[in-house]
Amino acid sequence: MSRLSKQSFDRTHSQHHDDPRSETLDPSVILLGIQNLYTFEMDKSSMRSVAAGGGRVGGFNPRTPIRRSHNSYSSGSLPQSRDRMMEYTSSSIFDGYLLQMDAHGSERMRGRGKGRRVLSTRCQAASSTQQPAILVNSCTGKMGHATAEAVVRAGLTLIPYTFTGRSEAVAVGNVGVCGVPVELITPQERQVAFDKIKADYPDLVVIDYTLPSAVNENALFYCENGIPFVMGTTGGDREKLIEDVAASGVYAVIAPNMGKQIVAFQTMMESMAEQFPGCFQGYSLRVVESHQRTKADTSGTAKAVVQSFQKMGLSDFKESDIEKVREKEAQMFDMGVPEECIDGHAFHTYTLTSDDGSVTLEFKHNVCGRKVYAEGTVDAAIFLHQQRQKGTATKLYNMIDVLKAGAMR
Repeated sequence: MSRLSKQSFDRTHSQHHDDPRSETLDPSVILLGIQNLYTFEMDKSSMRSVAAGGGRVGGFNPRTPIRRSHNSYSSGSLPQSRDRMMEYTSSSIFDGYLLQMDAHGSERMRGRGKGRRVLSTRCQAASSTQQPAILVNSCTGKMGHATAEAVVRAGLTLIPYTFTGRSEAVAVGNVGVCGVPVELITPQERQVAFDKIKADYPDLVVIDYTLPSAVNENALFYCENGIPFVMGTTGGDREKLIEDVAASGVYAVIAPNMGKQIVAFQTMMESMAEQFPGCFQGYSLRVVESHQRTKADTSGTAKAVVQSFQKMGLSDFKESDIEKVREKEAQMFDMGVPEECIDGHAFHTYTLTSDDGSVTLEFKHNVCGRKVYAEGTVDAAIFLHQQRQKGTATKLYNMIDVLKAGAMR
């Protein structure tokens, strides 16, 4: 560990101060390393020395504006090194807190317990080879936005761009995710933008939550650019999707449901179908699924569970027999969806009845909100990045593979 010298600080600060391309940032915010997450840990030991020096240690003046130049942020002399831990001192403005700030200014603070004081600050850059940088398409949708928030909560780098349709870009403009400004990229701009993103973020993983009509086109685009991706969007031509991705050799996780616990249920049904084929021969099946009205297609999870039931003797039941509920009144009174969750829920009921009506079995999984799916999607992205780093021969995965690998936070 090396302590930054006053000369080093002053020299670098002068360079940034004189750079006409730099812009002044809020002096109360210290931004370091555009692609790294840094942790500022304040301890008690240096407070006396700072107090004695009038809040000015090692050449650092908390009132000095901090300037940004190109793609790196600096408060002075901090070198952009991934391998070194450096110690420097600052003011006690965040007394007793741990501050984490990512490349785009998203900050989180939490208390560090009684007796903790702020001043000696240690900064450790996270290695980009350990965690991926995530591009979420599209942050304008509710599921995409929820996933982008989960990326930030996980401490990963959220790439400040999102691909969207031209109409959305015109209507919405740019968006923000947990304080991170995200620029919308139209289809006409995406190749040029993607080339730059790949260069800036070599550990890139894409997460797709767009529209069913865009699934196959988007997947081809990711494959042509050789970028690993997680396809959370349902719908599209699924057979062609699998074929195209398998032929491309690109790492991908493709699954109709990213909720880890729901996928575990789905896996249980698949296992039951393998171990007890035909066990429900002669039974009838009713499947009802309810989602927010903006979900246009039939639930991919319901389709997957139906395939398991078909192997268990219900081969006459077709995917087209799945009942979709999208009307508010039916969702609340027939399905039991809480009113506050109407705009974000996934309620499924599978009812099996014997031919004489003497036996009824019911399987149900109800989810309010999008958090469970968003968190699982981030786990899938981390898992995919790890497989790519290892150079595994298998490149196409689903959420069951993620679960079996224990790739859950």
